[in-house]
This record gives sequence, structure tokens and C-alpha cells, in this order.
Amino acid sequence: MLKTDRWSIPIFPSTPLISTTIASLSLWGLLAFPSSADEPIYQSLVSKGLQVADSKFIPLTPPSLRDGMPADEQKATVEKLAGEIGMERFMKDSAVSPFVLEIKSVEKLPNDGKGKGDAEVQRIDIWFVAYGTIDAILDKKLFEDLAVPNKPTGDGPSDASRELTPEEIRKYQLKVGELPDGSRASYGHLGFSLFDKVRLSVVTHAQSIRSAESLSLVSRIHEGFPELPCTWSPMTVSSDEKVQLGTAEPYSSGASYAKVTQLQFEPKALLIEMHVLFVEPQGWFNGRNMLRSKLPPVVQDGLRKFRRKLAQ
Repeated sequence: MLKTDRWSIPIFPSTPLISTTIASLSLWGLLAFPSSADEPIYQSLVSKGLQVADSKFIPLTPPSLRDGMPADEQKATVEKLAGEIGMERFMKDSAVSPFVLEIKSVEKLPNDGKGKGDAEVQRIDIWFVAYGTIDAILDKKLFEDLAVPNKPTGDGPSDASRELTPEEIRKYQLKVGELPDGSRASYGHLGFSLFDKVRLSVVTHAQSIRSAESLSLVSRIHEGFPELPCTWSPMTVSSDEKVQLGTAEPYSSGASYAKVTQLQFEPKALLIEMHVLFVEPQGWFNGRNMLRSKLPPVVQDGLRKFRRKLAQ
């Protein structure tokens, strides 16, 4: 049975970060992405969608606010997003103000006949308000700060990310930097663990799109580099914190974007929305509902840090 969970979260008990999770992975634009430089990636992901199977595409949630939206329409949209929280609490200028988190199991993918178990397509959507400017977010590198490598669990590898080297960019004939449409593109390699259960190693392709009213950070996993395969491995941690990784499996289905919009009806207020879609193989958590139990406090911790740094 497919299920949607929605949290309107005013405050959550203080909880340590559980290593680099889907939250910091996708919410902060780390799940990078491949596409031709001539294709509008952002439009492709919300119209055609992410390829999750041989002939199956599922679109990401479209942005709630569009550029050029009048102030009254913006306000009506934000009021609808706030829902039961109420507009006053949702818009409050505080590090601990409420946010909205939705986790939805979109579709089940059957066994592919190659020895792999069933998989589930997961969608994560987050909306929250912060106070500041888009320029301040860029100047303070807030999205990058939220994605710093975590301490390793036991003797396991640290989470780490790097841009592809100039040699790798030339070898694979990638287009980086400013593109003809005004966006900026980059490629990187990312290693991270999820809830101490799964270890991923992926190549990422990210783009940023800036307008007078908004900033969008779009990303999708990029596969196809023989020397840098995109994989996931089961991860176990013993009582004495010894880490063991199982056999690596190919992994390619993940995409995300974050959009920051300067609100017209409230001075210095920003609506930040984050939309994620990815395939969760059955082998990741063996059917356990890890996202719904672990993700809300991780998201809350990240948003509090984001708001505090933006206010400094």
C-alpha cells in the first residue's frame, strides 16, 4: 500500500544528526545529476520526470511559487502550504519556526529478474520560511555549509565530496561553469552513508539557476563513467564500531531541487522549498520504514542551522 505522511512540525526534540542522510543529500542539492547541456534539466524533471525503470518516468513535485507571481497569489499559496500550522507561526522569524515535511511512497517497482529485490520510489517535499536575502545565502555558502562531511561511524569512511578534476572534465567532455542559458553547471563525486545502513558512492551533476526573484539548485545522479561507478553497498556496524561493507550494487535513480523565492508580501522573507525523488532498493533497509522514523529530526536540525547562519 502506497502511503503519504505529512508533518506540520512546530518543534522537535533535539536529536543528533544521523550521519549524512537523504535530507542533507537531496535537500541541499548534493544528489547531482546528468543531462545534456542543451536540455533544460529543471523543466525536464518536473515535466517528463526522473527515469526510475527502463520505460518509467516519474516527475518531481513542481515548485509552489513561480517567478512573476503577484504578492497576493504568493500569500494565498503560502497560507495553503502552512495549513494547520497557521500563517502567523509558519512565517515567524525564528530558527525554530515550523516547517512542512511530506514523505510519500510513490510507486513500487517489481523485482527486475536479475537477483535484486523489489524497490520503492520515494518522494520528499519540504517547505519553510527563513529571513534574509538570496545574496546572503550565496555569500555565506549556506547550502555548502549544511553538507560538510560527517565524522565516520567507528572505523568507517568519512562522508566526502569533491568536484571532478579538470583532467576528468576534459576526459569526459563535460560542460561546466556558465552555460548559454545563464545557469552554472558542475560535476562532483560524493560518498556518504544513510542511517549507518547503506553506503553510497555517486557522481553528481548540479546546476544553479538565478533570477531576480529566485535561486534554484537542481541535481541528479550522473552515471556512465567507468572509473567512477555509481553504487550502493549494505553497511553493518558491530557493537565495537567495526564497519563492514557488503557487495556494491549499481545505483542511478535520484534527483532533487531546492528553490528559494523572495516573498513580495513580507519584507526579507524567503520561501524555501525542496523536492526530492529517488529509488529505495529493498536491500537498503529490508522493508523497515527508516525515512519516516529518522528523517524529521534530521531535517529540523538542518533547517535550524540554516536559519541561524542566515541571520548572523
